[in-house]
Amino acid sequence: MTTSWYIDVDFTTLYLVSFLDSIALSVIWAVIAWNYRDMIAARHWCLSAVFWLIGGLLLAAQKPLQSYAVGLAGNAFMLAGFTEIYIGVRLFYKLHSVYRNAFIFMAVSLACMLVSYPFWMGRNPVYLASFSVPLCAAAILLLKRGSVSTGSVIAAVGIALNLLAIFAWFIMNVLYVAHIERGSLIYFIVAANSLLVQLFSAMVWNFGLIVMAVDRLRGEVAKLAYEDTLTGLANRRFIVDGLSNGRIVPQEAADGASVLMVDVDKFKMVNDNYGHAAGDVCLQHIAGIIGSRLRRSDVFARIAGDEFCIFLPDTDIAGASLLAGDLVERVAETPLNWREEVVYMSISVGLSVWNKNNAGDVMTVLEEADAALYAVKKNGRGGHLSARQHPDVSAVNVETITGKECEVA
Repeated sequence: MTTSWYIDVDFTTLYLVSFLDSIALSVIWAVIAWNYRDMIAARHWCLSAVFWLIGGLLLAAQKPLQSYAVGLAGNAFMLAGFTEIYIGVRLFYKLHSVYRNAFIFMAVSLACMLVSYPFWMGRNPVYLASFSVPLCAAAILLLKRGSVSTGSVIAAVGIALNLLAIFAWFIMNVLYVAHIERGSLIYFIVAANSLLVQLFSAMVWNFGLIVMAVDRLRGEVAKLAYEDTLTGLANRRFIVDGLSNGRIVPQEAADGASVLMVDVDKFKMVNDNYGHAAGDVCLQHIAGIIGSRLRRSDVFARIAGDEFCIFLPDTDIAGASLLAGDLVERVAETPLNWREEVVYMSISVGLSVWNKNNAGDVMTVLEEADAALYAVKKNGRGGHLSARQHPDVSAVNVETITGKECEVA
């Protein structure tokens, strides 16, 4: 009577729970895949849940139909579901697809299942070993690719729980085949609880995958909020927020940073003479030239129509002046080819430096660099100017790339 309770009631109930869980996961991933169609991984995770749904139905029907072929088909669908999890993880991390390898793995696994088909308990270890391969591969990827996130850890923990349950059931089946553990209540208790843990762990790792998807989508939204869509650079909002929270230039930084304000000279003439499309390409062209001369640690942003801002961490005014001169020369020497016409351009650069010994804050230094920028535009354009403010002088001294000096009140 007790044995019957574990065999009939528990497995019937667990198959029902598996059926309901698979429906829920299918709907969740289908909604995510439909609303965020660029997330290809969500399609595979949805397909995984669908395969589990079909596999669960077939496994539940195996005993009433008294057909081992139905059970074999059910386990094949379950294996396909586990394989889709691995494929989805690879695609989530933008790795090359492994459809061919997955097909070969599925074919080999199915062949092993068919070979073990005549042996009732002998086929279970084959099923379980096949299930564990894609799960192990997925867990390794989740903990290796780039920075480990909360979602990837949750997903990996869920997979680890599933693998432990598979291992426990695998051991019991091996003991059965070896005539060590046969027909006792312990076997059926382990089988039922193993399936229960697998159902729970599947929900855990899917929750982890959902967290990963949400983090990815949130990151893309944040990127849109802080990115200039035309040039792909940071935008004004990124600079303002980055300065306020110390992400760009920490207020306690001993070496401080230099600030460059860059403006495209006579940009309106480009739009008027060649059209706004040419103006857009012009900005992209100049952004590319400047970006190629910067370090990874430098912050480069487009803060207005034709105005850019550059933060150079750990750079004094001399180093910033050298870079500014180089940028002015590079832009002047690299014209834009626009529809069989050559468009020559120039930039004006104003620069200043900040460190913790300065009287003002970073925003003050930004204003100084901006003042230097407009000073050079008034004095011929196509040059760079450095602003140096002294306690006893209420003026900003500026120097162009040609060595011309002037004083701006």
